[in-house]
Amino acid sequence: MKQLTIKDIAAQANVSTTTISRFLNGKYDSMSLETKTRIEQIIKESGYRPNNIARSLKSKYSRLIGVIISDISNPFFSTLLDTINQRALKAGYSLLISISNNSASSELKLLRKHLDNSVDGLLINTVGGNNEVISQISQSLPVVLLDRDIEGLGLPVVTSNNRQLMEDILLHLKEEQFDQVVLLTEALDTSSIRKLRADAFQEICARLDFEGKVFEIEPKNRKQIEKLTAALVSKDRITAFIAANTLVLQALLEQISKKGWQIGSDLGIVSFDDFPWSSFIGISSVQQDSVKIGSEAFKILLNAINTDNASGKKGSECEKIVPGRFHIRQSSINKKRLEP
Repeated sequence: MKQLTIKDIAAQANVSTTTISRFLNGKYDSMSLETKTRIEQIIKESGYRPNNIARSLKSKYSRLIGVIISDISNPFFSTLLDTINQRALKAGYSLLISISNNSASSELKLLRKHLDNSVDGLLINTVGGNNEVISQISQSLPVVLLDRDIEGLGLPVVTSNNRQLMEDILLHLKEEQFDQVVLLTEALDTSSIRKLRADAFQEICARLDFEGKVFEIEPKNRKQIEKLTAALVSKDRITAFIAANTLVLQALLEQISKKGWQIGSDLGIVSFDDFPWSSFIGISSVQQDSVKIGSEAFKILLNAINTDNASGKKGSECEKIVPGRFHIRQSSINKKRLEP
């Protein structure tokens, strides 16, 4: 069977080959909904598949987008990647996905690898330490930051309303009359978001006259967490713990189970990640909209790529805040306050 070409699709749709090319490149701005729908239907029914290699040779674009994630073990990023992948496939792009494992040196190698593979744009959840290199890359390649900003570079970033969410948490814990609140987080120097949350935590605690402490931990170091929680959990005072992510929460829950502590009576818990199982076990948590964060980031990047294709200009600077929600459940209710 003869392989269909753009000319064949254009003839069936009664449009020009230029219109088909614009459709395949995701440029729908000046295209009517009727035309777009008709082309979609013809391509679907005919089983037409564009030759991306030939297209990239002609256009000097690879139809490949680079994605660098810091830590795939965090479920937040799994959903984020899935969303970006779906949007990319729909727009006719493939992804080159790499994991830096929270290592600045690994991230640097991956940045070079992505450039060697001639990606058309880059989505990066940076660990920090490569700001100058990323700045240089952004001079010739569209770059959008995922969740973590790089101060001073003015690059597009899509993230949550972290300060407001931290305030919502602390106001709730203050109202529940916990004696003190502790933020457990991984290393602050490898994540701008962790530092932002920690700074907001300290500022808001001071404003509310709420005793608060920040501890940097390694979730895999169970002895460290055991020693720390043992020193903070006591019969005299009830402490509320804020786990900065799911990995920290899992380590904390292990210690609670091991020690036989009762959530709500011996301590309180809030997590900065929310998943279906959070509601099943009654964990108060922040729900970040990873689907929308991924969608918005890809949308900004695709717009920058298309703008570059058309005029050679970079996409505009922006910060997109995707609101999250704080879900209050049993784990952050101070049962001692309810005792007669």
